[in-house]
Formats: sequence, C-alpha cells, structure tokens
Amino acid sequence: MSVPEWTHMECDCSIFNEYPMTTENESLKLKSLHKVLESQDTAPLRYLVTTRSGAVNREQRTIIWPKLLELDSWNPPPPVPHLKHKDHEQITKDIERSFVFYPKTSPDEMLRLRQRLDNLINNTLCAYPGLNYYQGYHDVASIAVLIFDDFMAYKFMTKLTLMYLRDHMLPDIESTVRELKLIPELLSLVDPKLHALIGSIEPVYALSSMISLFAHDIADFNGLCLVWDFILAQNSAVSAYYIYVAVLVFYKDDILNDLDDLLGKSFTSDDTLTEETELNLSDRDLIHVTLNNWISHNLKCSHLFEILKNAMRYMSDFPHESLQSTKGLSRYSMLRASSLDPELILLHTSEQKRYLKRSRVSKALVSHHKTLSLVIKCSIGIGVAGLVLKYSLGSSGFRPRHLGVFNAASRCISSAQGFFETVFNGFAE
Repeated sequence: MSVPEWTHMECDCSIFNEYPMTTENESLKLKSLHKVLESQDTAPLRYLVTTRSGAVNREQRTIIWPKLLELDSWNPPPPVPHLKHKDHEQITKDIERSFVFYPKTSPDEMLRLRQRLDNLINNTLCAYPGLNYYQGYHDVASIAVLIFDDFMAYKFMTKLTLMYLRDHMLPDIESTVRELKLIPELLSLVDPKLHALIGSIEPVYALSSMISLFAHDIADFNGLCLVWDFILAQNSAVSAYYIYVAVLVFYKDDILNDLDDLLGKSFTSDDTLTEETELNLSDRDLIHVTLNNWISHNLKCSHLFEILKNAMRYMSDFPHESLQSTKGLSRYSMLRASSLDPELILLHTSEQKRYLKRSRVSKALVSHHKTLSLVIKCSIGIGVAGLVLKYSLGSSGFRPRHLGVFNAASRCISSAQGFFETVFNGFAE
C-alpha cells in the first residue's frame, strides 16, 4: 500500500507499534488520524489503522469506520418503518440472546439496545429482499448498534452486508462451505506441517467466526473492534480468512499440545507431522471440536496485533486471486466480484440453485447406475442358471412342465433390464 512520505516522517511505524503504547504516542497517533481524515485519499488512513491499537477507541471508530467503508457516497434504500423480514421469528429469538458479553448495563438500557438491534436487522434485510437471515448475523449487527446512532448504523450495515456477508445469506449454505476451503489451502502454503495434520478436516470449524466476522467468538469488545479495524482497512471480505489462518499458525504449538493430551498421540514432534498422517473418525471429531472452540476459549487479545500483522503478510505473500479455492468460487461471490449491485445476490442465488440441482441429478444418476448394474448382474446370473438347468434336464431326456417357470422368469428379467435401461438413458439425457 502506497503511503505519502510525510506519513512515515510524522508517524514512524515503530513508534505506533510499540507495546504498550505510551500516552504520548497515543496522542500523536490521534493527531495523525485526524489529519489523514481530512484527505480524500483513504490510503494513509488504512495504513495508520493497521498499526498497533488500530483506530484507538469507539469515538474514533464512529468516524473512521464510515471512512474506511466510504459511506459518504453510499445511498441505500430508505428503511421502511415497522416492516418485518420473513425470518423475523428467528431474528427475535436471537436478539433475546444478544449483548451477552458486552455492554454491562441496566435492564432498561438492554431492552432499548435490543429494540434498536431488531429495527436495524429488519430494516437492512428488508432493503434487499434477496437476502436471507442466518444465526450469527445478529452478532455482527450488535457491533454497529454499539458504535453508531441508528442512521449511521443502517448505512454501515447495508454496505457491510453486501460487501462482507452476502454470500452467507443465500438460500443454501453451499457457497459459504466452498469459501471455507480457502482456509486449508492457505494453511498448506503458510505452514505445511500443521496442514499435514488438520488439512483433511472439513473447515466448518471456522464457520461461526467467518459468518460473524469473529463477533460470535471474541468476547472482548475492544479486541473484536481491533480485528474489525484491520478487516475494514483491507477493504476485502477475504481478509477474515487470512486472519483465521494466522490464528491457527500463531497458536500451533498450543493446539498440538492439546491434541497430544486429547488423542494420546505425539503431534508436537516434527516427525509425526507428515503428509502420511492418518486420522481415524474419533481423532477427526476431537480435532474438529478443538479447532471449533479455539478462538472463543484460547485467543488472548494481547496477541491480536501480532496475529493481524501476520495475516497482512500472508495476504501479500499469497494473494487470494492465485488460490485454486478462489478460482472455484462463483463469479458473483463477494470474494471475486467487487460490485455491490444487489442484482448480484439474485444472480448468485440462481446460479447456486442450478449448481445444487446438478449435484442432486449427479447423485441420482449414480444411484440409478448402481441399481441398473445390480439388475443386470442378477438377470445374467438367473439367465445362466436357467440355461444350465435347462441343458441338464434336456440331456437327461426329462421335460417337466414347470420348466416354463424358468423361461418366464428369464423373460421377466429381460423386460426389467430393458425397462431400467430405458429409464436410465432417459434420465441421463
């Protein structure tokens, strides 16, 4: 990212990345943030936000996040008061479970926050009818409620949804599952040895973190906001996947130690981390559970800055455009299409329906093929047995009238075979 020379002169990166940040350095950073906010060029701002402490505090984020999302030029459809989304019943249930970790406030204030959250989610989803609600979306929207007033929260959520979340809001989860494949592929490039152990595990362990931009799994509000500072500064939904891989690599030794204890095997030795590592079903389940709970149970906010800087390095070293997993995604995916035209949601939905239909047809064809093969084998077996028996009886001069049963059976099998062949060929066409 290109940064003006004056930024380096006034904002020495080493100063802003010192830990802990001194009061003097924080004051200098705030002055620098105020100065770059005056510019139309967001590059210096994105640069500063990715130094330690990010956007610093909530007050700054109310100004900086809209700038990073370029909300000045964003004009979503005006909200329709009292309009409820088709999934409002589930939305209501999830809202009742919102704001669990933060903020610590009075029951009356909590009721007010949840009402604002209800309005925000319904207004955002009703603005784009092609979107479907999913559990975890309320975790994302709750952050917008805590940072912004209602007007700015709506602008923020509408654009954030289209830019960072829309692929998770299609009628089927298939698109999200395909995007999760980025994680093992990235891991194979960043840390082949760790990939040798967990690369074959389906990456659904990362689902809650990806669809909530970590809001479901990071219980510390300031820590989560720092993660969002980095995600918004990168201006790309794919940044969340790089952050997740950076978490796995950062805690690699701890993860392997836990797996040693759980599985009774030595995964901490380099000798055991080879491409030939084989896992039984029980091992795979335990690894999945360990990874699924890792961020919520083990992530320390004091480690976040180093993790985020590593993620940025991975983005530079291994651009997502070069990954096979990215190339396999829909051209309408938020990871490939930069346009925020709501029409992309409908196009992506139609494409997904066609993909799922083809998948069902392929599975049905395989099933019919197996059935047809079985019928053919049975018919051949019975036919051969009938011929042998007929020949044996004929050679002895014996012609029982019940031999007609074999002939009838043979004709029935032949008819059944012809029927299944007709059905199979017609289905294949």
